[in-house]
Amino acid sequence: MNNLIIKTLFKKEVSHIKWVALLMIVALLLPILASINTSASSIELQQQDPSSYDYRYVMNSENLLEVSFFDFFAWFVIPILISMQFLYMRKDSVGNMIASLPFTRRDRIRTKYFLGILVIILTYLVSFIVLSTSYYSSIHPIAGDYIYIPIWTIIAAASAILQYSFIFLIATIVGNSIFAGIFGYILIYTPMFIIGSYIVHIDRFFNTNLLDLIADNWFPQVFAPHIYSLHNLVRTNDSMLSPTNYVSYFNIISLFMLYSALSFVFYQLAQWAFSKNELEHNGNLCMFKWTEILFSIGFTLCFGSLALSVSSAFSDGWLEPIMTIAAFICYPIGFFFSKKIMQMTGYQSAFIDKSVSQNLMIKKS
Repeated sequence: MNNLIIKTLFKKEVSHIKWVALLMIVALLLPILASINTSASSIELQQQDPSSYDYRYVMNSENLLEVSFFDFFAWFVIPILISMQFLYMRKDSVGNMIASLPFTRRDRIRTKYFLGILVIILTYLVSFIVLSTSYYSSIHPIAGDYIYIPIWTIIAAASAILQYSFIFLIATIVGNSIFAGIFGYILIYTPMFIIGSYIVHIDRFFNTNLLDLIADNWFPQVFAPHIYSLHNLVRTNDSMLSPTNYVSYFNIISLFMLYSALSFVFYQLAQWAFSKNELEHNGNLCMFKWTEILFSIGFTLCFGSLALSVSSAFSDGWLEPIMTIAAFICYPIGFFFSKKIMQMTGYQSAFIDKSVSQNLMIKKS
């Protein structure tokens, strides 16, 4: 364990993120405690007047499998957590001081990563204890089978670690920690957003139903698993009465192993990227020249897709084709904006210099 986490670095990292860790625990507990409290109040009211049968709301253990409701705020804290982990390292004075310490970059990135995972595990462990205590309390405000509580805890924590690992990777290739947290979180939704913007228009012009087939079924499981209901994974036959008959443990284990494998891959890539970071580029938008091209492509696609999404509001009348054409014009505009952003927030590679030179030549001519 001493080789895995260096105590000196660990204590230093804890001092930077302890308040963010507390914020994550509170963000996850608040919706859970609110649901439990509402459920307990309804049960108590019904017990006082049994004839009213006033169960306005009773929390069911299966409700936890609607992951996005309970975890949204906690997962929104993940970019803040990563931003705080890298914020002090992106300062020139601190970066130079850290570089002089007898610790390798591998030691520093490993300590950061495992501390972040520890925060996530602690957050869900606290919630698991609260849920279990409430479930077996005298009021019993949580109905349904207990098995869904540990299922939710394991899968939701694994999903949060997967998101953390991906944004952590982004933070090692983006020199500005604030931008890294924002971009990393947005990128999780970007593939579904881009493809969805095209599917809406394909459905409209060709009278197909691809949006329901792709965006609502397998696509969220691949690109945004945290907003995908776990009901489809753990329920196999509603007619079965025994929990062991309708909980698909194979699907749960498979999903957990998939999330763990992807998290490990993202961590290994983050280690490689961090080992190649050049301290003189701290604070820049892009730490590597090749990421400038990726940023331009990604920004262009997102900008154009946003325009396509806006144009989809004009579904009838003569404005529809005009707005669709106007949306496609936004792609070159997005590419132009991406170059300007990189000029303002990072060093200029040959990719940027070439574009700037061409613009200057055009103006002179």
